[in-house]
Amino acid sequence: FLIDQILEKIDKQQLLSSVQINVSNFSFLQDHEFNGEIIIPAVFLLEILAQNSACLFPSYIIQKISKAEFHSFLKITTTETLYTQLTQINHSQEGITLTGSIYYFFCNEKINLKRKKILATFELILSSHLESAPDTFYFPFNFKGLPIIQKTEIYPGLVGLGHSFRHL
Repeated sequence: FLIDQILEKIDKQQLLSSVQINVSNFSFLQDHEFNGEIIIPAVFLLEILAQNSACLFPSYIIQKISKAEFHSFLKITTTETLYTQLTQINHSQEGITLTGSIYYFFCNEKINLKRKKILATFELILSSHLESAPDTFYFPFNFKGLPIIQKTEIYPGLVGLGHSFRHL
């Protein structure tokens, strides 16, 4: 389980959690080194999102990711704390629609300023466990507003999301 702490939970409405990330706890991150720096992979953020949605709605699974917007990269040097915030915006026949963001706090030591830096924003639809989990997910991946994946099938079994998406 990735979530270290539930910081705030309003039943079936909102959730705020934190995850402490460092390379020694997540050795697979060493495989994500780029130009000497370790970059958090997008699939890791999706896994955090899946686990958070399960905390808010334990008897539901992610049926569809209707929006995935990546705003920046996160380079890990020591330990970083990521925060995930989910909010229910709609409950309809299609399912429960949640919006969420994953962010961290950036400290500028020169001017002693701490500010929130958003890594990604999401919109997803949950459905009951009684419905089957999809074998593939179709969703738009965007980085800073520009599409990086369009109409591409994402196979959960290949990218490591299969277990959490099917068995939450």
